[in-house]
Amino acid sequence: MGIKASESEIASFLAGKVYREAMAIFDAPIIEELDPNISEADFQAKILEIAKASGWKSYHTHDSRRSTAGFPDLVMARGNCFLLAELKRTKGTVSDDQEQWIDAIKKTSVPVFVWRPADWPEIVKLLTAKAV
Repeated sequence: MGIKASESEIASFLAGKVYREAMAIFDAPIIEELDPNISEADFQAKILEIAKASGWKSYHTHDSRRSTAGFPDLVMARGNCFLLAELKRTKGTVSDDQEQWIDAIKKTSVPVFVWRPADWPEIVKLLTAKAV
């Protein structure tokens, strides 16, 4: 007895297979979407995993209770690139202190991001891009 699948399910499977084969040819990462309900800690772990694999140095204050409120979650550097990122769950809100830090950083030449699980494809593209 075989597995039954609709034409759209088969087309979707083949499209995924074709996508993976094309990405392998171009040595590009396969970008899966993240569960929108992922915890911030798991989201951060995924970002740090891909960052490390792509040669980024990363810093995160593990216990920020004695630090200045609102500073972004991640500080990352690779080659001549430097960035900061505040991580939020899908429905998480940026605090007033975080907004003040983000606004202050935006006035410099340092890129600062607020990343959410829906941003995963863009995060992966940014972190895996060839170093300049």
